[in-house]
Formats: sequence, C-alpha cells, structure tokens
Amino acid sequence: MRSGIWRVILLFLAICMTAGILDHSTAQADNTIILSALGTPYFQSFDSLSNTTESDSLPIGWLISESGSNANNRYLASNGNSGIGDTYSFGLTGSTERALGSVQDNNLVPAFGASFTNHTGGVIKSLTIKYTGEEWRLARTGRIDKIIFELSTNATSLIDGNWAEYEELTFVTPFKDSVGAKDGNLPRHRLDKLFTITGLTIAPGETFWIRWRDHNDALGKNDGLAVDDFSLIPNGVDNAPTLVTNTPADTSVNVQLDANLSFTFSEPVILSEGWLSLSCSISKQHAYSVSGGPITFSVDPNLDFKNGDICSITIFSEKVSDQDAADPPDLLDKEYSFSFSALPLPDDAPIISNLSPANNAIAVSLDSLLSVQFSEPVAVTPGWFLISCTSSGLHMADISGGPMIFTLTPQNRFHYDENCALTIIAQKVSDLDLDDPPDNMPSDFSVTFSTLTNPDTAPFLQSSIPSNDTDSVPLDQAIELTFNEPVAIDSRALTITCSSGEGYTFSISGGPSTFLVKPDHKFVYDDNCSLTIAAQYVTDLDLIDPPDAMLLDQIINFKTVENHDAAPNVTKILPADGATNVAVDSEIRVEFSEDIRVDNSWAELKCSLSGEHTFVTSGTSQTKVIKPDVNFANNESCLLTLFASKIHDQDSKDPPDEMDNNFSISFSTAPPTDQPPTVVEVFPPNNATDIPVDQRISITFSEPVNIHLDWIDFSCIKGGVYSFQNEGGPIKYIISTELDFTYADTCTVNLKADKIYDMDEVDPPDFMSKDYSFTFSTRKSPDGFAAPTVVNDETLTPHDNQTLNESLNHLFVQFSKDVLHDGTDDAANNPLNYRLLEWGVNQTFDTPNCETTKADDKRVTINSIQYDSASFTADLSINYGVNLPKGTYRLIICGAHTIRDLAGTPLNDGADSVITFSISTNGGTGDPDSGGFTSDNGFDQGNGINIPSATNNNFTSSMPLIPVTGFRQGVITQLEPQQISYTHFGEEWLEVPALALETAIIGVPKENDNWDVTWLGSQIGWLEGSAQLGYKGNSVLTAHVWDALNQPGPFYGLDKLKYGDKVILHAWGQAYVYEVREVFSVKPENVKAMMKHQEKAWLTLVTCQGYDENSGEYQRRVLVRAVLMEVK
Repeated sequence: MRSGIWRVILLFLAICMTAGILDHSTAQADNTIILSALGTPYFQSFDSLSNTTESDSLPIGWLISESGSNANNRYLASNGNSGIGDTYSFGLTGSTERALGSVQDNNLVPAFGASFTNHTGGVIKSLTIKYTGEEWRLARTGRIDKIIFELSTNATSLIDGNWAEYEELTFVTPFKDSVGAKDGNLPRHRLDKLFTITGLTIAPGETFWIRWRDHNDALGKNDGLAVDDFSLIPNGVDNAPTLVTNTPADTSVNVQLDANLSFTFSEPVILSEGWLSLSCSISKQHAYSVSGGPITFSVDPNLDFKNGDICSITIFSEKVSDQDAADPPDLLDKEYSFSFSALPLPDDAPIISNLSPANNAIAVSLDSLLSVQFSEPVAVTPGWFLISCTSSGLHMADISGGPMIFTLTPQNRFHYDENCALTIIAQKVSDLDLDDPPDNMPSDFSVTFSTLTNPDTAPFLQSSIPSNDTDSVPLDQAIELTFNEPVAIDSRALTITCSSGEGYTFSISGGPSTFLVKPDHKFVYDDNCSLTIAAQYVTDLDLIDPPDAMLLDQIINFKTVENHDAAPNVTKILPADGATNVAVDSEIRVEFSEDIRVDNSWAELKCSLSGEHTFVTSGTSQTKVIKPDVNFANNESCLLTLFASKIHDQDSKDPPDEMDNNFSISFSTAPPTDQPPTVVEVFPPNNATDIPVDQRISITFSEPVNIHLDWIDFSCIKGGVYSFQNEGGPIKYIISTELDFTYADTCTVNLKADKIYDMDEVDPPDFMSKDYSFTFSTRKSPDGFAAPTVVNDETLTPHDNQTLNESLNHLFVQFSKDVLHDGTDDAANNPLNYRLLEWGVNQTFDTPNCETTKADDKRVTINSIQYDSASFTADLSINYGVNLPKGTYRLIICGAHTIRDLAGTPLNDGADSVITFSISTNGGTGDPDSGGFTSDNGFDQGNGINIPSATNNNFTSSMPLIPVTGFRQGVITQLEPQQISYTHFGEEWLEVPALALETAIIGVPKENDNWDVTWLGSQIGWLEGSAQLGYKGNSVLTAHVWDALNQPGPFYGLDKLKYGDKVILHAWGQAYVYEVREVFSVKPENVKAMMKHQEKAWLTLVTCQGYDENSGEYQRRVLVRAVLMEVK
C-alpha cells in the first residue's frame, strides 16, 4: 500500500516539474564546450573531420545547420573541386589536415558553429578569437565572397536567438584571380583572423554561441571558404566558487532512506578531505564516498538513513577550492549548511517536538523570534497560532520556514517584564502524508514565557569573525565585530598588533551592533595578530546609564594562513610547444606561476640553420621576454631550453626555490615570402670620393641573381663609357674595367631592373622592382697641376716637335681639365687666345708670346674653334680651310693673360704653352729627339720645386719592346765587343735605400726606335727620349735584373719596392728625393706604359720580370713610378 502511495507522490512531482510548477535549473545546451578557466585557450584544428566519406561526426560542441532542398546536416570531404552547395571537410585528397567550411548554392544554405558554457568561476568580459580562414575554391572572379562571423549570448541553437556580426572576424576570399579548386594550405589562399570581442557579461553557468554563415553570391556562385586552427580565450574577472544546487534541497522532507546526495558548483573545484559533514538525528554521523566532478559530485552515504531521521549537511569553505590559476579568490565563497528529513516512521499524529522560547522561559528578548518544530512535515492554515502578552496584548507575526520548523516573527516588540503565551491550534495543523488518519494534532498546545527585566547591562562583544584563537585566517580578512546591543565606537578603541611587526591602519564601517574593520593592506603569512578593543571607548546607545561602557578590554587573537610555497613553473609560453610558421623576427614570451629572477645563461636557444642564438631578456618578474639578437632563418626548427637551476622564485620561503626540472619547447619558423631582388651594398658607396683609378666595382644583391649581358651602364664624365668584365656571382659581382679610370673623374653606374632577376622558383616577383644607380668620384692625379695645362700627346695632331708628311687645315689642342668654352675673353673657343706663326727667312721664331708678331714671323689666321667638353679638346679651323704649305710652324696657346678653367685658374698658372711642328713633303711622322726647353717657365706648382721642363715628354708607340734587361740564368753569357756608345754623365748616380743600391747613371741612345742595354753591366741606364734627369716629365731608368756573369743585377728585387719608398737622384751637386707611388707589371710590348707622359717630375724604374727557364726569356716587365718630393 505504501509503495503505491509513493509512486503517486513521485508522479505528482514529475508532472509539476514538467509543467514548470516547481522551480528547476535551466537546461544546458547539448554537446557544449566547457570553458573551465579564464585566460586558458580552447583550440580546435578540425583534423578529426572525415577526409574520405560523408559524415556527421564533429568535434564536441560543434554543430552544422543546413536549410534548403538538399539539406541533411552532414558534411562531405572535398579538395575544392566541387561547387555544389554543402558543408565540407576541406583538405588535400587523403590528407588529415582538415578545415571546416561550406559552399552555398540555390538548393542549400549552410551554417556551422559551436556553443560554449562558462564554467570558469568568473564573469567573462571579453573573448579573444583567432582562426585561419582558408580558400579552397573560387567560383567566379571580380567580386567578393565571405563567411560571416557572429556571436549570440541568448541562442539555444545555430538558428535562434539574437546574433551580433563582427566584421573583424569575417573571412573574405583572399585570392580572386582564377576560378577553380585552390590549396587552402598555401599562404596566398590563407588569412589569419584575430580579434578581441569586448563589452560582454557572461556569468558563470551561462552559455554562448558562435557561428559562420555563408554570404550568398548574387549569381549563386559561391566560393569554398573554411575555418582552420580555431582558438578562443575567455577573459574576465574571477569569482570565488559557489554552491549552485544541492539535492536534497534545504528542508526537503520524505527523503528516501537509500538516497544519494548531489552537489553542483559554479566552476570546477577540488574537494579536500573532510569537505562535507553529514550528521543525522537517528543514524548519527555518516561516512560516504564521492564520485563525479569536477563541477557536479555525487555523495553516497555508507549507511542508509533511518525512518524519522533529521539530517544536517555542512560544506566547509576552506576544504573546497577552484581549479583555475586566477587566485585569489580560490576557496568556496562561504560555508554552506542545510537540512532535510528522511521518510517518517509509521504514521502518528503530528505533535510539537520543540518550541523556542521553551515553556516557562525567562528573560526572553523583546524582539525574539518564536520557533515551532513539529514531529513531521505539516501544513498549517490561517489562525493556527495565538500570541498573547499581559502588557503588549495580542501579537500578529510573519511566518517563514516549514513544513517541519516554522519561524514566527512578531510584528511588534514585546515589553519588558511581561508574561506571554504561545498557543498552537490543533485543528489548524495537519500532516502532509497520505497515511491518514491521524491527520491533525491530537490537541491544542501552549507554552508561556516572560520577557527581559528592565535594568540595563553593560555592552559586550558578542561575537567576532575571525573568532578568538582562529588559525589560517586569509590575508585579506576583514574583521567583523558584533556587540550585544547598539554601541558607539571611538576611533581610539581598536588596535592591531602582529608578531611580524607589520603595522596597520584601518577603516570602521557598519553599526550600531555589527561593525566591519578593514585593514589598509593585507596581513602577512604565518603571522600571530591581536585585535584589542579598549573598553572605555565602546559605549551603548541607550539612556539607562550606568553602565555605559564595556566593563573589560576584549582581545581577539588569530593566526594568518601558512605560506605553502611551491616551486616556480612555466604556466604559458608563446610560441607554444610544437608551434609552426613562427615569424623569423618573433620574440619568445614566458609566463611563470610566481615572481622569479633568472641567472645569466638561464636559457639556451638553438636552431637547425641559424645555430645558437644570443638574446636579450626583458619583461617583468613574472613574465620574461626573450629577444634574439638576430632573426631566425626561414624553414628551420628551433629548441628552447630553460635551465631549472638558473630560475629562482623571489619569496623567502625556501626550499623550493628553483624549478623542479628543465623546461623545453620546440617550434619551426615560417617559410620565406619571396621579395624582388635588391641591391644591399655597392663599393665604392654612393657619392664616394677619392676612389683609386684602378678600383674594381663590387655589387652585392639580397639573393642569388642572374644577369643579362647588358645589365649595367657604366660611364664617366671624362673617361666616357668603359668596357668591363664580370666576376663572382650569383650574390656578389665584381666589375673590372679594361682601362683605369681617369683622375678627378665622376662616374655613374646604373643597374637595369629588367635585366636582373632572382634564381628562386617563387615568382613573381622575379626582376628587381626598379633601376639602381650610384655615383663616385676618382681621386685627383698625384702629379697634376692645380692649374689647367696643355696635354702634349702623340695621339694629337700636331704635338710638339712633330714633322708631318701631309698638310692640314685643322689643329687639335687637348687640355688637362675642363676650361671655359663660352666664347668669352678667357674661353678656349675664342680664336684670340691662340697665335699660329710660320717662321720667316731667318728660320727662327722671333715672337715669344701672344703679344705683337715680331721680325719676319708670319701669323696664320685661326678662323673658328669647336670645343669638346667631354675630352677637353679644342678643334682649331685655320687658314680659311686651305691646307698649310711646307714649312715650320709654332702654335702659342695663350696662358699669360687668358684661358682659364671653370674655377678661374689661368692656363699653366699664367704661362703660355708652345707647340712647334713642321710640314714636309718628303719627311716621316716620327718625333725628333730634341734638346732644350719649352717656353714653360719651369715652376712646379704641385710640389713647390723650381725645375726645368724636358724637351720631349713622350715616346712614340712605334717602339716594339721595352728594353731587355736580363740575361739567361744559370750560365755566364759571353758578350760581343760593345757596338754602341753610352753617354757618361760624370757625377750623376742613383740611390735606392730599400735595395741598398748606389750606382752610377749613364745615357742609353735610341737607335731604330729601340734601346740596346746589353753592356750596362752594374750601371743604370737613362733612356734617351724620356725627360732629362731632374726635369719635369717622365725620366726612365733601367738596369739589369740578372747580369751576364749569372749574378743578380742592380735592379734585382725592384718589384719588392712599395708605396712611400725613397728613390734619390744625385745630380749637379743636388739630391732629388722621389717617393714610390706605383709598382706594377706589364707586357714587354707595352712601351706606352713605360713612357707615360707626366706633367710633374717623375722617375720610372724598369727591369725584366718572369723568367722562363724553357725559353730563357723574360715574359714581363716591372715598372716602378716615383714622384719628386723635394730637392736638397
């Protein structure tokens, strides 16, 4: 019979729950993702999706919603080759690297997303969302397609609720150039989306939804777009864990004797030993076993309850802590207590089991509550009690509690010194069970009590939190003081002292009976503290005095929590272990569980390509940032190791002090993104000056490149366009010109972008993005005048002392530098600045300068002049275009009062230049040997030395060989009798200190355009036709390197001289000191190099080099050039 009754009761409860008559917790969305801690990321790679067949298997919490005629809420595997509307698992065929996406068409509208439930224990204020959007198919070009990201905090599925769109997380097709399938794993088909959604308030236990819906193309041709590598980080304010629900609920009745208990918390928690106390009136204290968690736990008592048991449950706050790292708060927000009653004993009439105040109670407070406890759950009807007092009369009361314990709160206070009666009316009280009769109380029940007597008592401290001698007081504990009556507290009443010596000020709030004392800062760990209440400063508020103040000082002793120190550990690191595509300029961020300090060499960073990295450490005491000194290489793997022995916590509670173990992560860097090749370095650098004339040009590119033949333009203002050769490559190229640059020249190098292209296969870009140009200037000639001069070069017609066998009507004059050519008085293209004379009958030139023509000299007309600013050459048109007749002529280039350079410096520092030449119908064109001096005044402006100028400064290029100054080595050569005469100068000799050489100089004549030096012996030969010794111009001296006696000659070791070595010419009682400027090697036929024209006084020392044992000949000649520095 009883079991049938209980089935009726349970059915009734079920009907009530279904109809919403009874309150119950909101149902959570099925298949939801639990967020268990703030700041902890959730990550989904979608690699668990099917890569072969159609499926509805999705990661936990993820859902698909499809509408349209083809909808089936399943997805297909695709590599982007299908344009049919559906939800897809995108990826390369057979690959497990997957992404979740969709294609929309007229027959199917897809959406996909996930639901998340906040079990972090805190309020979520923002969400940091990151994912990679991937393009797997382009349906058509010339328009934008996208999947739109939305979030809802009130949805229960993907298709209801209010949704907010976030454009920052919407993925738009990135590559729109060609229709068809794409590889969404390639960088150009991917795009990372990252955004933090703020302004949220998602309470613990609440659920929110995200989704992507496909934007519809106007023509129904939609791209295949997908989501990969999704992560979500909840951010917010952490709350202490709370108890959300418990079963049985507080004051539940008729609980089954074998019932289990259930408890649900607001977030994942850890239960410590002794977290719950279960005690019953009959079955007493219960042991139990716990299962489930970490949010909902089931408690199974080891013994069943007894009929009529009244049980109390207490959950201790200090034994329940949350699992997140955001502490405090950590412990349960408060201690929870509640009660329930088991099935009653076989039915009896309800009776009163307890009353408060008890019968005949005295000194009941004037605002006392009345409590009535029945033997079993009962229902009461209005008028079930009566309160009557001798002074204050009848009392109405508010009713709370039930169905076993009811609390009556009188609406008016009792009076002092009165007697009161509480009567329970039996017919107004009935039990709730169905086992009737009996139903009502057997009879009315009454108790009497008396109230407080009127005399006043002194106030006293009734209770405190913490109470006296409490341990493990939290560091942020506020102290609560409750007095027995309303009081006033003077500011001098309270003091806090602690064994640590820490001092505190505090604020006092609340009152007049309960006050909150809040210290100005936290207590310290393991501290013994005392709160002293000075009695004289705490007084009651009533007017019945004395007593007024407390009788005795009150002292509350308590001890703060211990510092349970733990070893420091890494809580978060970016990049994470196993991360890929890490940027090459990335920093590494390491977060620790507490404040730490690090020693030198606390970490090691090694990479497969770039090797071991040094780095700079920055950040805070809890977060360290590692900044490598150089970037990583692309496509390399790296290993970071943190050494436990080098990392220490900063607290004083040791051990532990160091990390338990070394910590390591590995990651790989991103592949390179191709860039067009660029020029990273050139030499000489742009706008460089004082560059040697034999300088080679170097060009360094950012990567290996190929070059076309015409990849570079290379020209100089004076020297014009240069021919050159390429060396090196493919990154650094060396440019060698076939000829040296011209002194004091400005050169420009232009690299053509469309002729230089990279060697990699990632194109475009391939070619340089633009041309690259740089300019430099060569150094000034070490032997050049500051003033312009006339170049007396055999390549010009005429040159000094030249005999022509053909007549002419044009003369050419070349200057050493650019001169004025604007037709003004001082310009080189003004005919008045020249005089062309033919000698008369006396066969002597009588006119010394550009002034009046003298004696029988004949003046020839100069009609016009054309000037070439590139070569500094003036072309003189003469004699009205009629060729000059046979005769001897002199051209005077006026310098004494005209022709200036662009800076205004006059020709030859104000001296004329003179060129004398002849025209003969039967003569050759060779340069005659000549003595004497030119009309130059002989002053060397460059070195401040007065020296005469040589008559013949050049030697014709018709000479076939530089003299042979070496005999066959290893044998003694028998010489024939000397066949030519050498000129003996007497006191002229040469000293070369670096060679320990002091040797006489003799003159070697020129015969048949050659010099025969066979019989020089140990002497040095001056070559006739070069500048006379000690005079301006190039004086050439030669000597044997190996003599006929098979011994080293005077110039043995000549090639070992170096820049700055001294060469001293002793002549005419003076010492002419020269310094070496150049040492180089030439071929034997390069006579022009040996006889190079010089404006200042120079020596050229020459001898043989490169002996060939097979032929017995010398392959090259060594030349040493030295410039005159002083005359002693």
